[in-house]
Amino acid sequence: MMKNTFWAAGVLFVGAAVYAAEPAPLAVTRAVFAKAVENREPVDTFTTLGNSTTRVYFFSEIRGMAGQSVLHRWEHNEKILQEVTFKIESNRWRAFSSKTLDPQLTGEWKVSVVDAAGGTLSVNTFTYLPEKQPDPAPVSTP
Repeated sequence: MMKNTFWAAGVLFVGAAVYAAEPAPLAVTRAVFAKAVENREPVDTFTTLGNSTTRVYFFSEIRGMAGQSVLHRWEHNEKILQEVTFKIESNRWRAFSSKTLDPQLTGEWKVSVVDAAGGTLSVNTFTYLPEKQPDPAPVSTP
C-alpha cells in the first residue's frame, strides 16, 4: 500500500514539474489607450477621444517574451510618426508609451506592438475627433 501511495505522489510531482517547465505563450494580454498611466496601470481608457486632449498613452502587457524586445509603432494615415522600443525583462511585462497629438491630425490613429523580427503582435486603434469650438463672441459696433 505504501508503495502505491508513493507512486501516485511521484506521478503527481512529475506531472506538476513538466507543467511548470512549459514556456509561457507569447502574447499581448492587454493593449489599451489611456489618458494616463498610474502605478503601471492605465487610467481612463478610451477608443474615441476629442482633440482638446493632446497627450495620450498606449499601455501593453506582454507575456512569455522575457529577454526580447518589442516596440510600439504609432501611425496616423498610414504614416509612422513614432516608434518606442522596450526590452522585456520578465515573463509578465507592462510597458507604455505616450504621444502628444496635434489637434489638427484627427481621424484614426493606430498603435502596433511589433516584435524584434518585425512580426505584429497586436494592433489597436482609436478615433481622434474634432470638438466643436465655441462660437466667437459677437462684435459690438458703436
